[in-house]
Parts: sequence; C-alpha cells; structure tokens
Amino acid sequence: LVLSGGDVMLGIVGDENRMAPAVVSDVVATSERLSALQVPSSIYILCTADVVEGAQGYRMRRIGQYFDRGRALELYDVYDGDPYALLKLKESIQPQFEAALACYEQGDMAQARLRFMQIVKTAFDDGVSRNYLYCADARLNGRGEAGYRVM
Repeated sequence: LVLSGGDVMLGIVGDENRMAPAVVSDVVATSERLSALQVPSSIYILCTADVVEGAQGYRMRRIGQYFDRGRALELYDVYDGDPYALLKLKESIQPQFEAALACYEQGDMAQARLRFMQIVKTAFDDGVSRNYLYCADARLNGRGEAGYRVM
C-alpha cells in the first residue's frame, strides 16, 4: 500500500457506448513508481511525509528521501501492519537504523555502510537496511546516486 497526498482529477471518460472511470494526477504516477520500492524493501505500507504529518500512534520509521523527477520526497515505513516477527525486528533495530541513516544522509558512506552491515548481520529481513547497504557501497565506489533506491 502506498499512501501519498495531492490533487487528483477523477472522472468518467468515453462515450455513450463505452465508459470507464479514470484518475489523472502526478500523485498517481508517483505512487506507482514508489510501489516498486516496496517488495524488495520489506515495506507493507509506504507513506510520504504529507500523509504522515497528522498520523499519531502508529509504529513508523523515516526511511529517507526518494528523488522523483526533481522532487525530494520524504518516505516513511508504517510497520504496524507488518507480520509480527518483522514488526518486532524493525522495532528492535530502530536506534541503530536512525544512526546509520544519519551517516548516509550526511555523506559518510564508509560509516553508513559499516552501520548498515551491522544491522543486516542480525536483521537480514529488513530490506530497507539491506538496500541502504548496497546504496552506500555503490556510492563509495562512485556508482550510486543520493537518496533511497532499490539496488
């Protein structure tokens, strides 16, 4: 599930013989691109910052920025609905994850790679940490881009 906010245009297109509902919006296209991040990242509910702003009482973690056509989107993993084992895993690594993400966002790829590697050793099922490990490694070798990506 991808939750993102924005304006959409909803309507019926066609003629008397053939009608179909349609939704047109940049938000819909962005959500489709974001959905490609979910499976390899072990994310069941992916939200952008505009949706999370008013949410209280949910287990979630900020997973960083995703650059989409010149825009930086803040992404969140809302893991309340994850399978219990994965939920507990994400809860237990939260402090280490935040520290590793801070290193990545500050550009310290060597430290980020080391910290994400330590997380992945004990929490291989956390796809976000695994992907950040690959991203940090790629950036250390001059191949990667800024922001969250699926490698």
